[in-house]
Amino acid sequence: MSVRLSQNAWIAIKSAYLQGRTARDLAQRFGVTAGTIHKRSSLERWRDGVPVPPGPVASENLTAKEVA
Repeated sequence: MSVRLSQNAWIAIKSAYLQGRTARDLAQRFGVTAGTIHKRSSLERWRDGVPVPPGPVASENLTAKEVA
């Protein structure tokens, strides 16, 4: 059985997602799958214009010995 969320629920999900909550966490809270949230986020382009904080680059974790 699928869950149909209200417009208000999607607004709350989008807001929390853009504030950094994970799709997995929100999915558990609202009774949908993380894939459903990712799909809607992609279709509606939630992250367009929102700066995504950069993650660590693999080279930042190297020691001087590993680089040489």
